[in-house]
Amino acid sequence: MQFADLALAQRIEAFEAESGRACTEAAAAREPAMGAAWIRVGGGWAAFTGKDSPITQAVGLGMARAVEEADIERMEAFYRERGAATNIETCPLAHSSLFEALGRRGYRVTEFSNVLYRTIEAGETFDPIPEEMTLRRAGEAERMLWSETVARGFADEIPLTPELVSVLSAFADRPGAQLWLAEVGGEVAGGAAVAIADGMAGLFGAATLPGFRRRGVQGAFFSARLAEAAVRGAALAYTIALPGSGSHRNAERAGFRVAYTRVKFMRE
Repeated sequence: MQFADLALAQRIEAFEAESGRACTEAAAAREPAMGAAWIRVGGGWAAFTGKDSPITQAVGLGMARAVEEADIERMEAFYRERGAATNIETCPLAHSSLFEALGRRGYRVTEFSNVLYRTIEAGETFDPIPEEMTLRRAGEAERMLWSETVARGFADEIPLTPELVSVLSAFADRPGAQLWLAEVGGEVAGGAAVAIADGMAGLFGAATLPGFRRRGVQGAFFSARLAEAAVRGAALAYTIALPGSGSHRNAERAGFRVAYTRVKFMRE
């Protein structure tokens, strides 16, 4: 049994931080004018891919060591120089020094998200894809199609901007990443992604276009990505969802359970 303990949290947070760093480097190479950059700080990473980008945040702080005031000051300066607020995704199992420092510096909570995980057993089978649906890997020429589809699917949660589409396209450059598209009746219905490395699969970027919701698209994405992860030797998978959301319910239906709840802190 895989317990929801510090070791699991460290592994997931390290995977998340590395994903953010890789996407930031890819965004910097593809669109230099964006000014994408990252720094290592507090045992984690702080990334910038535009003021309003969901990747512009710090991840993984305090997971391997105590966090010093100088770490926070350096991170704040990194974002201040780029005209962005400081956003930090925190794990409740991080060193207590992180939360003490955030309290002293006047940070406020802006969001909660659940990190869910499940093991992948050898020889495991997954739910079949509905007959009326087709799932396939998105090719390099379809990178922007995938990015635009996912951005439109997230539009009720994250404002749809050219910057967001550009950042999403960088997900494909993360080592071990795959982009997936779903089609219903010959029309693109949604997109999702998975990154597989070191025996772990991170499932992310899943969104369904409004006209195709409640038709099993997300469940099909879970099945396809878990099956791919199993073929590639991953024994553990995780995903992140807002508590009580449809994405959270879909993850639980696919066998995931909550490992811990992340808290996002912000300082203007």
